[in-house]
Amino acid sequence: MINGSKTITRPIRWAMIGGGEHSQIDEVMSGSSYYSHSDFRLHFGLGVATKADTVEIAWPSGEKETFKDLPANHLHVVKETKGVVSSRRLR
Repeated sequence: MINGSKTITRPIRWAMIGGGEHSQIDEVMSGSSYYSHSDFRLHFGLGVATKADTVEIAWPSGEKETFKDLPANHLHVVKETKGVVSSRRLR
């Protein structure tokens, strides 16, 4: 996830993913400790699902974006207000 602002200390506030009856939420906690930060990538386990029905991202700017039917087993790079800028299949 890439924040459109020049400050990248907290690239996203949170991301929620929904698939069928289940949903997950995760947050990047960058800058929360001296000399450390979280990985800017968020990983959601989908089990046997072939896609994420809905992915919602809340950016620090207050902007929210929703994406539908993202394929499972892919790295999706999302840029604020630009959407998914690249996707590549993971092994």
